Amino acid sequence: MLTSMTERVAFALGGGLFLLCLGLGAQAGPGDFAPGDDLIGSLPIMYPEGSGSGLSSGPQTFGGELEGTMDVTMTLTGSMSAVEGAVLDAYGVGWVEVEKTDTVGIFTYVFHGDVIVDMKRGALERGLQAGLRPGIDFMGGQGKVDWNGKTTSVFSVVNPLIDLPFETVLTNGVADAGPIALDMISRKQAYSHFGLQSYGDVIQLELITY
Repeated sequence: MLTSMTERVAFALGGGLFLLCLGLGAQAGPGDFAPGDDLIGSLPIMYPEGSGSGLSSGPQTFGGELEGTMDVTMTLTGSMSAVEGAVLDAYGVGWVEVEKTDTVGIFTYVFHGDVIVDMKRGALERGLQAGLRPGIDFMGGQGKVDWNGKTTSVFSVVNPLIDLPFETVLTNGVADAGPIALDMISRKQAYSHFGLQSYGDVIQLELITY
């Protein structure tokens, strides 16, 4: 379990219920990485030491609260085969950093930059863990969730991990009825946009900071 304290903010979306979980997470700071030839989609991917794949440096375990990360990042957590098997394509201006967790064989894939990730719907419906890390710059800012062009919830960015309940919005049909967006503004007026769009068996995730 990646969250030690969870505040659930529930709001109605048409005929379904979207649960936004704002949790305090145990995170690792950025490691000492070097560029490699490994890719997930067209994005460079960097693995931690002892993961059985990729490079030989990086975060080893979770410990303490969020350190170092400035901008918003997206996370996918599971076994390497589950996460990489769920990603159909990943592209944009960014990279992926793989972190070990406290559970053997479970890793967190952290997507940095402005990226689009095409995912297998079935993998997200089966409960693959996903989240957003607001980063230092966005802590203390404001956020809102839109569904099908209408704002359904507003919140203060006070916790370093926002859980994304993909399983809920996909299995109850909410995502099929319209796109979902989570937008944040920092105290310095920087903006971050996360979007989810359903295309049948393919779910497209978008992360942009500007």
